[in-house]
Amino acid sequence: MRGVIRTDIDTIIGQAYTYDSFLMLLRRNGYEVRRSPNRKYTTVKPPGAKRAIRLDSLGEGYTEADILLRLSRQRHGGMAPSTVTNTVKRYRMKGRLATVRKKKITGFHALYLRYLYLLRGGRRKKLPPKLPFSVKREVIHLERYEQQFKYLLSSGITTEAELEQRIRLLEWDIRLLEEQRKPLYQERRNTNDEEAQAKYSAEIQQQTAALREKRGELRLCRRIQADIPRVSQQCQQAQAERQENLKNKEEHEHEYQR
Repeated sequence: MRGVIRTDIDTIIGQAYTYDSFLMLLRRNGYEVRRSPNRKYTTVKPPGAKRAIRLDSLGEGYTEADILLRLSRQRHGGMAPSTVTNTVKRYRMKGRLATVRKKKITGFHALYLRYLYLLRGGRRKKLPPKLPFSVKREVIHLERYEQQFKYLLSSGITTEAELEQRIRLLEWDIRLLEEQRKPLYQERRNTNDEEAQAKYSAEIQQQTAALREKRGELRLCRRIQADIPRVSQQCQQAQAERQENLKNKEEHEHEYQR
């Protein structure tokens, strides 16, 4: 029986994106899955089995942590994100240190960093820079763009393709969570046991909280997708005006020298 469960898990992991979608697919294949904040271990009961089996009892590669790692590797093309924190040793050194080349900022990170620099400059009360009126008007939305920049930085999204991929993944997760929550409402209505109703209510609250978080992230991604063209246009316009001002200044200096 354990060998059958391992084979099914291997197959379902290849079809899942997240741990919630993995459990959802297990249920679709006839498994009875028990997982809640009050339970220390996740248990699965295959169709026709007499008792449930804990995932961590299936051996290496099938614990909850191992399955999460396998799903993460699958999402990242076979490479798992680094989770090991190395201890950094610090030494006191005398003399001059060699210059270390820093990693270049590119993509959306560079675009938002420049735009936030422009907007922060437009907020200054003393000696405001010569900015296009359209950019000055966007200063009131500075906090919104700061939130977007922090999200892009923390999620590592730098290109439009990566942003679209994240949106598709969020949409997929939201659909799976909604499908996973629907039967819980029905099961809670069908039982008269107060303890069972409380268990279903706790699971529904957990799924609702996860849905709320995913929907909020999806709204933020779609707002970024809608704002990117305007941010890019404003930066280009500010750069063009800066170059024009420098050109006029040089011409004025040459005229003064003549």
